[in-house]
Formats: sequence, structure tokens, C-alpha cells
Amino acid sequence: MSEIQLPEAFQKLGEALEQGQFELLFTEEKLRLVYLMNDAVESFLVFENARMTGQYREDYQGELEAELSVTEEPEESYVLVVHQGETVVTIFLRI
Repeated sequence: MSEIQLPEAFQKLGEALEQGQFELLFTEEKLRLVYLMNDAVESFLVFENARMTGQYREDYQGELEAELSVTEEPEESYVLVVHQGETVVTIFLRI
């Protein structure tokens, strides 16, 4: 299996998930992931036209497990699966 070459934004997403920094904010057509670059600067990754299934628990305090994969049919898109304990949230994105 070849390793996925990720765009810089997804590399930042991976770093945020590794550090347990994962907070989603929702607006009508945008999904924002909040993360901290350092102790003083809050940053966002903005996913436009993303689709989410499952229920994101804003108050969840435990460890997260996340996996990012790429699909190529019918067009290239990304699937981010996040486990919050027994709850699973799946986010479908395209660049």
C-alpha cells in the first residue's frame, strides 16, 4: 500500500489529532476544526461543502482515534473517521 501524500492542511489536521486537539464548529455550509498552534494562537481549518454523518459530542473529554483515507471513485475525496469513545463521526471532504 502506498503512503498518501497529503496537502499541508491535512498535515496540520494530523498534527491536531495527534495532540488531541479536535473541536468542530458548524455553520450553514462550512465545518471548522479549531486547533492551537501554540498556547496563545487559536487557528482553524475550514472545510467547505463537507458532509458529516454521526453525532459529534462537543463535551467529549476522552481520547480521540482518527483515520484519514482517500477515495478515488467517482472523484478524489477524503474521508475522516473520528472515534469519540463509542461514538463515531465521519466527515467526507474534497479539496
